[in-house]
Amino acid sequence: MPAIGSCKDCCCTPCEINPACHPVCRCVPKALCVELSQPEGGDYCSCAAPDAYSPAAADELDWDCATNSYAGTLSCGELLIDVEFTFERIDGERYFCLESYCLGLTGENKLCLPFTSNSDCRNPEFEFSVNVGNCGDLDCGAAVITTSKADRIWRRPKCGECSDCKCWCRCLCLTYSDDECSETLEVCWDDYTQSWHGEIQCPYETITVTVALECDPLTGETTAALSTSIGDGDAQAITCPNISASWSLVKEDYSTATVTVACLKCGECDPEPILVDCCNQSVPADLTLTVENNLQAGGAEGPECECAEQSVPLVWNPTINRIENADPGGWEADLSGCGGRLVGFEMYCLQGGNDCGGFQWFLGEDCDEDGETFWGEASTFNAAVCSCNPFFQRLDGRQMGRCCDPDGPLVGQEINFVVTE
Repeated sequence: MPAIGSCKDCCCTPCEINPACHPVCRCVPKALCVELSQPEGGDYCSCAAPDAYSPAAADELDWDCATNSYAGTLSCGELLIDVEFTFERIDGERYFCLESYCLGLTGENKLCLPFTSNSDCRNPEFEFSVNVGNCGDLDCGAAVITTSKADRIWRRPKCGECSDCKCWCRCLCLTYSDDECSETLEVCWDDYTQSWHGEIQCPYETITVTVALECDPLTGETTAALSTSIGDGDAQAITCPNISASWSLVKEDYSTATVTVACLKCGECDPEPILVDCCNQSVPADLTLTVENNLQAGGAEGPECECAEQSVPLVWNPTINRIENADPGGWEADLSGCGGRLVGFEMYCLQGGNDCGGFQWFLGEDCDEDGETFWGEASTFNAAVCSCNPFFQRLDGRQMGRCCDPDGPLVGQEINFVVTE
C-alpha cells in the first residue's frame, strides 16, 4: 500500500496527481496558479500591478508529493512572501489552508477556508485576505492571494499516438523577432485546428505563425512543429506540460528571424521572453541589475570607481557578443551614470550550459576618461546562490582596486552585482 506523502498516477486525469492515502483528496491539480493583488499602500508600496486588471505578482506552484502541499515564494518589489497550501480535514470538515511565516500564519494561526460547491480538491479556487507588511516592505498593507488550478488541457492518446505528452499548458507566449520587427503574443490552444496560432503585425507585412504538436514515429516522442508565412522550422523536442521551443528561420533576404514559444504560467506574457540553454526555460528580456558598494575595511584608497548603490535596467540585445564561437545576443546595462570608471555591464549564456550557473558577465570601464571602454575578462556568477525561476544571479566582491589594471594591487573598493527579474 502506498505510504502517506507519496503519489500515484492512476485514477486521475493526466493534469492531476493522486496523493496516495491523503485524508481529504483523491485527485489534486499537478500545478496551482497563485496570484497576489495590488497591496494597499499607494505609491509608497514597492509592489505594483502593471494595470488595474492584472495581478501584482503571480507564480505556478507544483504539487509536492513528499509534503502533500504546494509551496513557493511570491516576489514583488521588495516583497518576498513565503506560501504553502495544503488540503486538510478539521472537525470533520474539509479546508484549503495557507501557511506563511512572514504573514504570521503558522501552526494554529494558519488561515483555512472551507470547501464550497465551486471550490474543492480538483478546483481549488480560493481567496485569502492577508497583510503583507512584514514580508519586506512596511509600506505595503492589505492584499488578496488568489489560487486556482493551472490552466492546462489533457487528452488520452489513441492507439499509435505518442504517450509522453498527455497534459500541456493551454496558452503560450509566442515571440517573433527579426531586424525590423519584434512582438510577443499570448496564443491559446485551438481545439478545432489542434494547434496554437497567432499573427504578428510587422510594419512591412503580417506574419502568421502556427505551432502544433506532432508524434515522432521513430522515437515515440512528442515534438513541436512550426509553420509560418515566411517558412517552416524543424521539429523541436519538448517536455510536457511546460512546453518551450525556439526556431531560427532564414528569410528571403537572407536575414534571420527567430520564433520562440514558452508556456504562459499565470499572469501575462512578459515582453520578449528569451529561451536560453542555461536555464532551459524562458528568461525575461527585461531584467534588473543592482549595484552594491562594499568599501574594503583597512584597504588603501582605491581608484575612482565609486557608484552609489542603485538599480538599472539589464535589457536583452540580440546583436552584442563577447564570447568566441557563440551566437550573438546578451543582456546589457548602462552604468555611465555612476560618475566613475564603471560604464557598462553585459551578461551572456554559455553555449550548452544546463543550469543557472552557465552565465558569464563582462564589466566595462573607462580607464583614462577618454571615452574608450575597457572590457575585462569574462567572470562567472556564484552558482551556489542562483535560481532560474524566478531568475536570480549574484556576484560578490568584485575588486575594483584592479580597475583597468589586471596587475594592480587588490585594494580599494568591492562591488557586488545582483541580477533579478
